[in-house]
Amino acid sequence: MDRVKIIDIAKGIGILLVVLGHQIDYFHAPMPGAYPYIYLFHVPLFFFLSGMFFREQEGLWTCFKKKFMRLFVPYLLANIFFFFVEMVRVWKLGAAYDGDLGWRDLWLACAGLWPVLSMLSRPTWFILVLFRITLIYKLIQMLAGGRKWIMAVLCAAIGIAGAIWAPGAYMLGQTMVALPFLCFGHICGAEVVENKKIFSLP
Repeated sequence: MDRVKIIDIAKGIGILLVVLGHQIDYFHAPMPGAYPYIYLFHVPLFFFLSGMFFREQEGLWTCFKKKFMRLFVPYLLANIFFFFVEMVRVWKLGAAYDGDLGWRDLWLACAGLWPVLSMLSRPTWFILVLFRITLIYKLIQMLAGGRKWIMAVLCAAIGIAGAIWAPGAYMLGQTMVALPFLCFGHICGAEVVENKKIFSLP
């Protein structure tokens, strides 16, 4: 399959917007009005683009093995790295440290079981959510028998429920809201990437 340049361009734009958004967020860059518009779509764009390359023909176990190595293992290693960086901060700051960090926190972060986004999972939450929704979407595809309109309705319902309910614990809200973007990326990807008609049967 030849590379689709427009997707590479979209990824580049998304990366720039993430950097710009964090500049505004953390360093208060003077860009009044830009913040809400950037955060409206820059991360959903990545879920959408990931969905464009979702492989319908892969079985659940094959999908799990691939995504475990490509997504969860990097997420795991990144959290271990951030944990030890944070432990150095604890050691350096001593009583002045502005948090509470222990070994239990490392296991919670690596498993994605933080009640809220933490200093460990905050930089890498996207990877964990992408890992989750890819497997959930694969299950939905199997249950729907590959019928994309059913998959789209189910994913949209889950996303709307997540947006209304907005569960903060264990990044459930982010997972639910991200799922429709992966789904719609997959549906659109059938035409853009694979030259198939939208909603065509696999």
